[in-house]
Amino acid sequence: MGLRERWRSGRPVFVVLAGAAIGIGGNAAWVAWLVLTGAMGSAPLAACVLGIAFSLAAPLPVRAGRRSPARFVLSGLAASLVAILTWPGVVGGGTALVGAVWGILDSLGRA
Repeated sequence: MGLRERWRSGRPVFVVLAGAAIGIGGNAAWVAWLVLTGAMGSAPLAACVLGIAFSLAAPLPVRAGRRSPARFVLSGLAASLVAILTWPGVVGGGTALVGAVWGILDSLGRA
């Protein structure tokens, strides 16, 4: 499915997917920066790995099946954890969280 088809199929889902991609990219870039500068500690590296894992998990509830408010709540929870864990995750997790809230409101409006 192309970019335009994804946007037309569900705008809130697209925003969640975009936020997840930003979160993955930002955390991966931060891991690279930590490795290159030699500032690797166990806590920042673990936070980045968890940020990537939660970024991967954020779009999973809303990708398949019926898009219900409960699915967007689960997606928003994962996005919130990304935003809390790392500085690069603030942008990606915040974007995914906006998409999740938009999806909740849109799902409730259709009910």
